[in-house]
Amino acid sequence: MNREETARLLGAISAIDGRVVTDATVLAWQVFLSDVAYGDADRALRAHVRSDPARVTPAHIVAGVRVIARARAEARDREARRAEIAARAEVHHRRAHNHPDPRERVRALIARAAARWAAQREPAQNPLPEYHQRALDRARQMRSPAGED
Repeated sequence: MNREETARLLGAISAIDGRVVTDATVLAWQVFLSDVAYGDADRALRAHVRSDPARVTPAHIVAGVRVIARARAEARDREARRAEIAARAEVHHRRAHNHPDPRERVRALIARAAARWAAQREPAQNPLPEYHQRALDRARQMRSPAGED
């Protein structure tokens, strides 16, 4: 937390227990709470006030922040485990019921669309009508300098 956040936190503490907060108090607390996020410190303060009648100290805030960090890490781990279990279950289901991997189906659709697109871009294999071909030949002869045929 920065100095302003520390002062805000101490203002809340002062409103709760009536302590006098000076610049020196803010600086002292800020030394101990410099690596703590304000939101976590605020949550830790609320948890402490609800559960413990003791006067709040920086140690109480730091301990509360550790509890919050641990709970976050456990929630992330639980979510990662859930995602891993869901992925394994999907693979098992596909194998058990002989379903292809959906990524392979998408790849096949893309390959088919690309082949259709390439086929449309290739020039037609049908020869030009005879009158059209004669007109092209005459135009080429007229463009070419004399004697180049």
